[in-house]
Amino acid sequence: MALIRNVMRRYDARSMATLISTGGVLPLPLIALLAPHTIKPGKMVLLMAIWTFIA
Repeated sequence: MALIRNVMRRYDARSMATLISTGGVLPLPLIALLAPHTIKPGKMVLLMAIWTFIA
């Protein structure tokens, strides 16, 4: 609980919103690996590059 309070004091609302929204991209490669038909052929490398940059 102390850790959460410390983090909340360190970041303002805008920073926390950015961190939370960026966290939504984390399962993207899992979805791509579980359903490869959703990605155009040969585009997995591009997807991983974009995911790495965002994450």
